[in-house]
Amino acid sequence: MNQLNRFTCECGEGYRGERCEVKVDLCASNPCKNATACIDQGNTVHCVCAPGFTGSQCEVQVNPCQTQPCVNGGTCQPHGSEYICVCMQGYIGKDCTEKALEAEGDTGFYHSPVFHEHMRILYTVTGILATAFVAVIAVVMYGVCRAHHWFRGYDEFDSLPDDGQRSRKVSIEDNGSRSGTPVRRSRRVQDYVDTSSIHQPRPSVQAIYEATSVDFTDTSGDQPLLNSLKPKRV
Repeated sequence: MNQLNRFTCECGEGYRGERCEVKVDLCASNPCKNATACIDQGNTVHCVCAPGFTGSQCEVQVNPCQTQPCVNGGTCQPHGSEYICVCMQGYIGKDCTEKALEAEGDTGFYHSPVFHEHMRILYTVTGILATAFVAVIAVVMYGVCRAHHWFRGYDEFDSLPDDGQRSRKVSIEDNGSRSGTPVRRSRRVQDYVDTSSIHQPRPSVQAIYEATSVDFTDTSGDQPLLNSLKPKRV
């Protein structure tokens, strides 16, 4: 404004001073009511409104159900700046857009695709574990049977009394080997032991002795009685 020998400046919004050289922070007075940010643009402010609010200063609350987000007959219920859809029977999801699986008119988790996917994974894992368990049992049983078959011959050999009846190991070469025919080695003890005497009756380690008559050929000490004791055949 021009005056006699002087002038006056009328500052716009956001400035002050004799020549409007001082900038004023327009956001200092918190003009935005429900905003997440206030931006000083020089002469004006820009309010970044929070969800659910609108207006130049975010003073107007928006109805979240105004846009009718719930479909397939769902009912929209405001919940602050958000909304909740109460879906009709047979539909699920935030906006009631997903169709649920039904069984006899019922809906729920047990009829949802997620439940069936979980059950499919469970059945697959159970089948794999059961197969592995059966395989381990089969391997263990095979090893036990092999060990039992291997040591059975040695048990029969050890059960024979060490009274000279055990035959020594026979030569690996027999009449066939002398003629040039190779002879297969056998790992079984029966191939090296004369077992023909096993079938003959013999006294065992805990044999029962009996005396039918007294032998007086040697009358010294207890010899008549000892000479009369004979192993009882069992």
